[in-house]
Amino acid sequence: MGKYDIIKIHEHGELSEKAAEWFHQKWGIPKIEYIKSMEECLRKESKVPKWYIAMDGELIIAGIGVIENDFHDRKDLTPNVCAVYVEEEYRNQGIAGELLKFVCDEFVVMGVNTLYLVTDHTSFYERYGWKFLCMVQGDGEDEMTRMYIHKALKYDVILMDLDGTLTDPGLGITNSVAYALEKRNIMVPDRTTLYKFIGPPLQDSFEQFYGFSQDECMAAIEDYREYFSDKGIFENELYDGIEELLQSLKAAGKKVVLATSKPEEFAIKILKYFKIDGYFDFIAGATMDGTRSQKVDVIRYALEQLGITDLSTTVMVGDRKYDISGAVTAGIDSIGVLYGYGDYQELEAAGATYIAEKVTDILPLIE
Repeated sequence: MGKYDIIKIHEHGELSEKAAEWFHQKWGIPKIEYIKSMEECLRKESKVPKWYIAMDGELIIAGIGVIENDFHDRKDLTPNVCAVYVEEEYRNQGIAGELLKFVCDEFVVMGVNTLYLVTDHTSFYERYGWKFLCMVQGDGEDEMTRMYIHKALKYDVILMDLDGTLTDPGLGITNSVAYALEKRNIMVPDRTTLYKFIGPPLQDSFEQFYGFSQDECMAAIEDYREYFSDKGIFENELYDGIEELLQSLKAAGKKVVLATSKPEEFAIKILKYFKIDGYFDFIAGATMDGTRSQKVDVIRYALEQLGITDLSTTVMVGDRKYDISGAVTAGIDSIGVLYGYGDYQELEAAGATYIAEKVTDILPLIE
């Protein structure tokens, strides 16, 4: 391999004009757009954009950039590696791989452990530790294109929520809540309005949504459990792909933990009912007396019981803001899922580290 140098444009402003012209020639995007981006890079006000070139003497032989979004609809998947190009006569010498590694390493130093990349290539980037994540819609494009992810940190301990993450409990929970409310002469014609009960502790929900006193909450919870323990617990469905995900996690040697605000004894029954209890190394849930009900308390309990002290390799997977905020407070990363009962705005506002649209999007974020 010939000798070349990797140059950081934010440290060599004198090369920005030359680099902008080179990227323009390779990608056809107006030179002025590269100049604007490099000027922003030179101001060093934020981590992106960043631009890099590989030079053989005075000749630019390759280049790469990192920007906030590479013109696609998943604005949450950021920052994006872009404009990777190696001159034809310099290809097959490992230069692209060196550039990718250089950029990934530099962003780790800056505190960014995850980068994304949009590409039509189906095997090239896998050589350098990138994994296919999902399909995204390019701005103004008719066809979907491939999104890849590169993570510097891998997760070894996976905490998973139950309701809205592993199973769809909508029917059972709303029927149980409706049963408790009907005992108080509160009729709910539209059960979907009770979806807000899925996720948070029951006492919080009865207080917030119906203004119940503490004593009224406890009585309502007893009535809820009367229906739920007999019928509602089984009015539930396992999400498609969950068992396959659990199988993959165990095959990869991950420690899988249930962390739910549902009472622990109910959670165990549900896992056994769906025959997935064997995938879990530990089951952490709420206590019946409410002394452990908030998600952060459940997370901390699980971590303490398992003796987990390296929080950097631990992640919480859940569908509601309570899962995400609990993870943030406990000091661990989180993956918010969109197929449950939360939405993108809720999960983003709560501080989700990542957001997965589908069950199949979770594994690439963990490995």
